[in-house]
Amino acid sequence: MSCKTNDNSKNMIGTWRVNDDSTDNYTEIKIDKNYIILLNAREENPQINNSRLETEFLLIDNKKLNPKIDSFELICHSKDKIIMKRRFFNRQLIELIKIENEINEIDSVNFVNWKKKTISDFRERVKIKLGNDFNFDEKIDTFDFELPERTELEIKIDSIR
Repeated sequence: MSCKTNDNSKNMIGTWRVNDDSTDNYTEIKIDKNYIILLNAREENPQINNSRLETEFLLIDNKKLNPKIDSFELICHSKDKIIMKRRFFNRQLIELIKIENEINEIDSVNFVNWKKKTISDFRERVKIKLGNDFNFDEKIDTFDFELPERTELEIKIDSIR
């Protein structure tokens, strides 16, 4: 006899945009099995966090924020969209739409060049979405930014359900 798990975590891997009707902001997220990269039009640098996919959950290591480990549960998915529910704070629903523009994998050897190209490509997509008159100089948040050291996240899944 064998047990089959219903692991849908692979459906979260990809590059997504936050489905937000806001006319003054635009956010893209790249999820892979080790990292999550967040690019926001109002932030100067991409935010990179260690992450782990576990069955129906995306677990994110927030070194500079509380809670230190944030989790999102996959509620539903299709080939073009996923909806996740945040398990901490306000338990908000987040709808992500698949985008064709892939955020390139992190190049740890040429990290500075990767960062410049990633930000430049993202800003071009922001101009398309929000218009050429969007002012990137009006930063709300900026992150001191470096490639996080890869660490294992140890979380008992039963404790977050």
